[in-house]
Amino acid sequence: MNPDLYLRTTTCPLCSNEFKTVKVKHDGIRLLRRDSDLCEYYKKENPYFYEINVCPKCGFSFSDTFKDGLTDKQKEKFIKTISLHWKKTDYCGERTIEEAIEAFKLALLSGQTIGIKNSTLAGLCLRISWLYRLLHNKEEEERFMKSSIKAYEKAYELEDTNRGGDISPEIMLYLLGELNFRIGNISDSSKWFSYAIAKCNSDSLINPQIDKMIRDRWIEIKDEIKE
Repeated sequence: MNPDLYLRTTTCPLCSNEFKTVKVKHDGIRLLRRDSDLCEYYKKENPYFYEINVCPKCGFSFSDTFKDGLTDKQKEKFIKTISLHWKKTDYCGERTIEEAIEAFKLALLSGQTIGIKNSTLAGLCLRISWLYRLLHNKEEEERFMKSSIKAYEKAYELEDTNRGGDISPEIMLYLLGELNFRIGNISDSSKWFSYAIAKCNSDSLINPQIDKMIRDRWIEIKDEIKE
């Protein structure tokens, strides 16, 4: 195995199966740069490839941050919808970028099946778009970017966007502005950035670096629009 990787034991929250899956060692992560939509590039191993755990027994796929307990109803629905048709596939070893995309799509399917929050679904779609970016597949990158936008919009409308959730409200607003700009929706981008700036003006708890990132990016976008 690559020396920057290791096997870690995890437990499936749906079927309680204990299995080992590959992760990236902390000292194996070397960040090179970050795109304006927060996509990160790495010199060595890419932790995105191993962010999702795929249970080889039942197919339930989840990230390390998945902490929600599953109800009996959610488990029953997943088993009937997915597990009964699951062709046991091992995603627990070293992954190609294509296998990483498959793992994220399985996590997206798992999340949609059990009904996780829209903000979490949006994050999964966004990461899939980033992986397609690494493959220079513009069509699929934009498709999942649009799915991310829709899910973040639903999250903003329906979820409690106060601090303490999976994503801070200012970052959600920032991403809605940034992603809309990337797909050419200038008016929507302007709307969401105005919300983000207003949030920065009214919330003293926002990290100054985040505040600066939002304001600086909006200035860059306005300059690009003028050109």
